[in-house]
Amino acid sequence: MMIYDKATLEHLKTSDLNQLYRTISQLKENRGLLFILENLGHLPRAFDGSILVPLVNHENSQIRYWAVKNLGKLSDFQYSDLLFQAATNDTDSLVRREAVSAIGRMRDSRAVSLLIQLLADKDPKVVLQAIRGLLVFLKRSNPCQHTQTK
Repeated sequence: MMIYDKATLEHLKTSDLNQLYRTISQLKENRGLLFILENLGHLPRAFDGSILVPLVNHENSQIRYWAVKNLGKLSDFQYSDLLFQAATNDTDSLVRREAVSAIGRMRDSRAVSLLIQLLADKDPKVVLQAIRGLLVFLKRSNPCQHTQTK
């Protein structure tokens, strides 16, 4: 089944996730796969992120980027190791940055050690994303209070 319009994609997301999974897993053509990944939007709670896992290692960097971005939307810590591997090993800086961002968006304290490791990355943009991810935990544990001395 080819999906080249947003209405069909939205219908599958709300009414037939299994067909959407089959389409994603069987689609070999990059244009169609990119369309789906770019237009998934908000993912339903029942969305099975495992369908996106093989795409994190796809030869096309745009497909890898969108697979990582959509995995990040799930905020599921089970994908943290996969995202960390993408953040440290992918050849594309944009994919790496999105993987770090996805780890940070999980807002799971178990991700702190991963984000700290990423502070040593050679790419300053990756480091910046790691800092942004860690700021959430700083604010939770030690909120800044600005006081004025009179």
